[in-house]
Amino acid sequence: MTKLLELAGAATLIISLIFIGYEIRLANRIALVETEWEMFNSYAAYNEMAIEQPKLFAERPISEYTETEIASKRSQFFRTLNIWLAAETAYSNGMISEATYLITLADAQALITTQKESGTVILWQSILDRYPFLGDKEIIKLIAKELDG
Repeated sequence: MTKLLELAGAATLIISLIFIGYEIRLANRIALVETEWEMFNSYAAYNEMAIEQPKLFAERPISEYTETEIASKRSQFFRTLNIWLAAETAYSNGMISEATYLITLADAQALITTQKESGTVILWQSILDRYPFLGDKEIIKLIAKELDG
């Protein structure tokens, strides 16, 4: 009888461990979905800013910008930089898919190209100079390469 109880206890323990493993996998999947969701919400907020302030997103030569518009342009870059860095961190930790990360890099490249054409990309250098410790980040390398090129 004791052996039977020990076997039942061992079986219960194994079933409990399997259930805990399942719960952990499920929690990880939920975290992945939530992270992707938050990334897309960040992009949605950015797009709302473009809808609400289209003048800020209409590229023109930097010489035509007022000081207020330049400050807004810097804020726009801070916002995009935060999104891009969050995407890189999430991707390197396996929290977003490669597709989402590649979308982020493509968006970054497109924005950099557009701002290079207008000359507003020069505003980015002073911002990047404040954060030399981010130099190992892929998105920072991409931006630095474009600023140098």
